[in-house]
Amino acid sequence: MDLEEFLAKETQILDKMQEAWRNVSETGLVSKVPQDGTMAGYLVYLTFQEDRIRPIAEMSKRINRTLNGKSIIYQLENIHQTIADYEVRVRENIKPEEFYPDKDILGTLAYASLESCPAMDLTSPFTIFGNYIYNSDSVVLRPQTATCNRENYGLIESFAENAAKEGLDVRKAWGRHITVSRFTEDVPNQDLGNFIKLMKNTLGFPNVSPDGDPVFANALNVGYFTLNKQGFSLYREAEFPLEN
Repeated sequence: MDLEEFLAKETQILDKMQEAWRNVSETGLVSKVPQDGTMAGYLVYLTFQEDRIRPIAEMSKRINRTLNGKSIIYQLENIHQTIADYEVRVRENIKPEEFYPDKDILGTLAYASLESCPAMDLTSPFTIFGNYIYNSDSVVLRPQTATCNRENYGLIESFAENAAKEGLDVRKAWGRHITVSRFTEDVPNQDLGNFIKLMKNTLGFPNVSPDGDPVFANALNVGYFTLNKQGFSLYREAEFPLEN
């Protein structure tokens, strides 16, 4: 897949998600968060300076308030942009604290990450973000498709290739969005007034890229996550600083 194909796929998925809001006012919200057990897996991801992503954390809290607590709040330390994931699935009948990651897998992911950094000369990937969009199960912050830099796309491809050399068939990120909220319960359409009003007015909120300025990643990270209706937690095991 080349850069143009990557952007075309990203646009297709995000456009479909953005159009889905029309159905939400009729069907309501439908949670895909595990109600029993815990979704967990390994994650390779980018992080950003806290002052740049603070509006995202605030937006996550606002969404939660409009839904009377029926959504996951993404705290600052959990906000990320995925590069790839591995073995993500629901672990039945376990609590988040009962997921024990494989240290060998984390070590291999870290090695593949380190090998991927020279491919972009440690130059920091950047994203120019647009607006918040949603469908029936989540809210994401959409990137501006036309402004993808090659370091971002190149890192996704390079990491997947290096992981494959080490025997790991990772799942590459399909886009550069950031997840802002996941709904933890089904919510009927008659209870969505405040949520829909909030989402219609997001243009008035502090934007992550207020003047179309890029948001540079400050580190490439390796770790694992857990997700259930109580929340999302991200655990960093390795960090590779990036320069912008």
